[in-house]
Amino acid sequence: MKLNREELLPILNKLSVNTPALFGNLKPQEMIEHVTVTFQTSSGKLHWPVPKDEEKANAAKQFMVYTDAEMPQGIKTATMGELPPPLIHKTLAEAVETLLQEIENFHLHFKNNPEAKTSHPRLGAMTHEEWSVLHTKHLIHHFKQFSLV
Repeated sequence: MKLNREELLPILNKLSVNTPALFGNLKPQEMIEHVTVTFQTSSGKLHWPVPKDEEKANAAKQFMVYTDAEMPQGIKTATMGELPPPLIHKTLAEAVETLLQEIENFHLHFKNNPEAKTSHPRLGAMTHEEWSVLHTKHLIHHFKQFSLV
């Protein structure tokens, strides 16, 4: 899966506010806004505390980025509590458009800063390539959650 508008929009267009989740407690727009936060983090727009245990962070990164393992159902995020935060956008369509813009911002950030690393709250400092792998796995995880792929 490529992280671009052309490939992702047809998948995202299958999602409606009424699409049921097969697992987890997110509704469609909550999922889109959650994924958007991840892209904003990877482009340096949002900052979270860095992992305190570098060895644990590196082990988690090795598993999540450098293996073929899928994100497991029920995985807890480092930035979201038990309940999703309040919605940011008025509509699902607005949320999807913001996600697509943030994906473009992610690529642009690293195009302009090819040696940059931005920090993931659980996995530590990551390159564009590492984030791309993680974003792809993250999107597939949530696309499966809503039967989009």
